[in-house]
Amino acid sequence: MPVQNGTLCFVLDWDNSECTDDACINGACAHPPKPIGTACGRVLDEVCSDPDSCDGAGLCSENDDPDETPCLSDGQSCTRDICRNGACQHLPIDSSLLPNGLCGFEFSPIGSGVAVTAGDLRDVQDFEVFDDGGGSALYAALGGAQAGLNSVVRWDGAGWPAVGGGIDANVRALAVFDDGSGPALFAAGLFPLSPFPSKYSLAKWDGGSWTNVDPAFADEDRNC
Repeated sequence: MPVQNGTLCFVLDWDNSECTDDACINGACAHPPKPIGTACGRVLDEVCSDPDSCDGAGLCSENDDPDETPCLSDGQSCTRDICRNGACQHLPIDSSLLPNGLCGFEFSPIGSGVAVTAGDLRDVQDFEVFDDGGGSALYAALGGAQAGLNSVVRWDGAGWPAVGGGIDANVRALAVFDDGSGPALFAAGLFPLSPFPSKYSLAKWDGGSWTNVDPAFADEDRNC
């Protein structure tokens, strides 16, 4: 006598598939597929691979990310970090195929850094390129005024000497501007020390010396 439809029959006739139901139907053990998307196989969501699921036809399908999908970097500029066959791989780049043979760029110090003296912990607030008559050069503004420490320096190819007599100030911004007398480098910030009184917050470097720009600036206007 046939058993009731739906009775499990995997003990007698198991098809060894997670994506089918082994049940008696009309006196025979059948294996109808489970609904598409039913969880099977790997259940973890991994780099380059989502959890496996049933395909609706009785098979467990691996849900790998498409090949060439970017994945977690190994920190090397000369490798490609991409998914291949469900795994994150770090494939070497053929630098001969790239411009100038370079496969990446890394930051490196310019000289020995912009510290004027040992123990100088001021940070760089701004950069500007300016030609004061001796050719274009890179200028840096240093924040945090300290007596005797100049806050505008210039890269001369070997180091960062102070510009002119220097400004003992918290310089926050640099800009090149032609005010009618020719291009000049302007420095803005807080000037509590020499060579300017505390109310001045904008200075001009013309290639030979620093001058204050507008003595009418009040103390509260210094935060440029």
